[in-house]
Amino acid sequence: MASSNALCRAVIGAILLAIGACGDDAEVGESTATDGMTFSTTLSTTMSTVTMTSVDPDTSTSVDPDTSTGGDDTTTGGPSCPEESHACVAVPDGWTGPVLLREPEDPEARAQCPKAYPDATPAGGADLEAEAAECGCSCGDAAGATCALATTLNYWGTDPTCSEGTPVESLNVFTTICNALGLNIPSDSYFQVEPVLVEGGACAPEAALNVPPATFGRNGLTCGGAELLEGCDDDAEVCVPRPDGESLCVWQAGDEDCPEGFEGRRELYHQALDDQRACNECTCGDPVGLCDNAVITMFANVCNPPVSGSIIASGECYPGSAIQPTQSAIFDVGDPSAFCVAGAAVATGDATPTEPLTVCCAQD
Repeated sequence: MASSNALCRAVIGAILLAIGACGDDAEVGESTATDGMTFSTTLSTTMSTVTMTSVDPDTSTSVDPDTSTGGDDTTTGGPSCPEESHACVAVPDGWTGPVLLREPEDPEARAQCPKAYPDATPAGGADLEAEAAECGCSCGDAAGATCALATTLNYWGTDPTCSEGTPVESLNVFTTICNALGLNIPSDSYFQVEPVLVEGGACAPEAALNVPPATFGRNGLTCGGAELLEGCDDDAEVCVPRPDGESLCVWQAGDEDCPEGFEGRRELYHQALDDQRACNECTCGDPVGLCDNAVITMFANVCNPPVSGSIIASGECYPGSAIQPTQSAIFDVGDPSAFCVAGAAVATGDATPTEPLTVCCAQD
């Protein structure tokens, strides 16, 4: 149909050209002898030309101007990811990458990252090494301790060992006063006074704590920051440089399973530490000890000379005067000498790694 319309337009155009040619040289209203001949010749020639150049509509091929050669709308494909140096990698949702994984031997020094992956970022540590705390507990000097204000004087008669049977008499003796014994103990008698114990007071606890440093046996480091190119067919993929002999990895905060495609290697690092290592409370028991130089002085009358004996409070057996009887006694408590027993020092708590980070790498 389009071809027929074009043909008609061509014929009509030729006729109009012929008519115009006829009128170029004549005035309006005038005619010449050659008008009919000129018109017929022109029309005949035009029709002949149209007939020779007509197109068979059954075999014609239409031309789409949108795809014609030289059109402004012609486009070409974008750049492709260069396979010789790059690869298209899909980073799973929730993961960051791709990166390279390094474990430098010196945790204080960062491994040198390659130019293609220049950004070094610590990933944390693994294989925690944290020994128990070293604990100690001791006690300071006893403060406020005193000596007992009374003791017992054992009279053993003539037994020089103070051990046969039981004492003839056991008499309470108090300090700061004259103690009338109520007996007229003859000379050549034997006596015994038990050690005087310390009473009261307290010792200040002195704790010692040493927490060994907690270290990780391995320290992870990621190398990232690669320049991403275009050209991957899948919109979910990125075009990244191929690492030289290393696997591409991704990471995510938390203790996670590796995503598909990155099950070749899994490393769990920790970026912090909850260190609860310590010692139990250091405590001290009550002061224990004896009073040095505690002694009982005995007299032949009411606490006045002559002295009939001096008995040290040591638990040993002492003889009285060989010539003077004993009727009274004075008790000197001496000086307290005490110490406190420290409680057992026990290590408590552990060091626990926290803030996990999972790194997963593709199969080499």
